[in-house]
Amino acid sequence: MNWKFSKERLFFLSISALIFSALFQDFISLPWLPARVELTEFILIPVLLFFPYEKLRNSVFDKRARWIFALIAFYLLINVVSSIVSGSGSSLIESIARIYLALLFFILIIFFDGFTAIELSNYLSRLFLYIGLLAALLSLSGYFLLAFGIENSMIIRLDEYPYLGTVYRLRGPTFTPTMLATILVPCIFFPLANYHQLPFRKTTRLLVFILIVLTAFLTFSKSFLIIAWGLFIWGLYKVGKLRRSIILLTVLPLLVVLFIATHFVFAKPGSDIYKKYLQTTFVSERSAFSAGEWQ
Repeated sequence: MNWKFSKERLFFLSISALIFSALFQDFISLPWLPARVELTEFILIPVLLFFPYEKLRNSVFDKRARWIFALIAFYLLINVVSSIVSGSGSSLIESIARIYLALLFFILIIFFDGFTAIELSNYLSRLFLYIGLLAALLSLSGYFLLAFGIENSMIIRLDEYPYLGTVYRLRGPTFTPTMLATILVPCIFFPLANYHQLPFRKTTRLLVFILIVLTAFLTFSKSFLIIAWGLFIWGLYKVGKLRRSIILLTVLPLLVVLFIATHFVFAKPGSDIYKKYLQTTFVSERSAFSAGEWQ
């Protein structure tokens, strides 16, 4: 990408920081800020400041794209008007949140419009690799601190976790372990798609990937099953063994396992472990246990 103005460079850096900040969902805690304020909202200020508004005047989108954006804007306007008329504060907040997300989407579209396909591939693969590495180091530091008896927010202790007993789930600087696992998904597969263009030597790259995958596994999230399946499919593709039939034959068992793991906990009725499960918050409805009982 050719840089003509320093403003373009600052816009590039602020957008990169904006994407990077998606990792730090539970990182800022100040007494004078609402509990759900995130780093992304602070970085949005310089993004808007350095936004290339001249691209809007130069009509970077074709007529069809402009119609789509106009329909989105009309939908958001209806949402806001409806929320104001209803007098519901929560509804108005949700409408504002939709506008915020649409604004982020529009800004990213403008930003990526300046990339060639190769530049975009290199940029995303490197960016997500660094995000994954930082997420892994921050999250795994929770175990290191715990080893010295220091309680920290990088991990969550769960007692009587189904089938595993007491576990320490990594959540890193996010709100939940599943959210951390979800963020790590593109951090694994974007770099894999452009593996030979990544920074670091081959051995270092491999160690970074192992670190990221290990972090995703230690979230004990069901999302890791999708990651494992994706790595399996990618491995077959790289060695030239991937077939459509393999995808079809493996995706169905994956969906079945995810469904069962999400909705059922198997325990013998009346047993000690069964009674302990009922005292946890892992399953909120008694019917889920009933459907999953075994005699």
